[in-house]
Amino acid sequence: MNILEELDQDYKKSLQEKNEKVVGTLRLIKAALQNKEIDLHSKKDKLKEEDIVEVLQREAKKRRESMEMFKKGGREDLVSQEQEELNIISKYLPKQLSEEELKEIVQKIIQPLGELTVKDFGRVMNLVMKETKGKTEGNMVSRIVKEIIGK
Repeated sequence: MNILEELDQDYKKSLQEKNEKVVGTLRLIKAALQNKEIDLHSKKDKLKEEDIVEVLQREAKKRRESMEMFKKGGREDLVSQEQEELNIISKYLPKQLSEEELKEIVQKIIQPLGELTVKDFGRVMNLVMKETKGKTEGNMVSRIVKEIIGK
């Protein structure tokens, strides 16, 4: 079963169970997916799995950023609400790489490139992001690449 089918199935189940938190979050995700479909001008074609993952990652990132802002503002009630939504969204994302797994991938990509300087950061980031697409956040990749190149 693909992500879209799983989303639809969970949405219907949540409607029947009257689980308003899940229904609300899944509605937001479905709306974001429809917007992506419109952006791609592909009403006839279905969204590809990578498009769906991209939308889910964007929605998860919005929740993380909101949580940070709410923490700074002392709004713990809103932080917990955003965390609940993030947990729901995370269920549909591919398994995320751990920091150790990501370091191994970065090392594997950097090894054949030889001696690198900070100027090579963009090129390495591009290669790593292609390799880890949908499995990690860009800011974590950036931090690890800087750490490894800086050594």
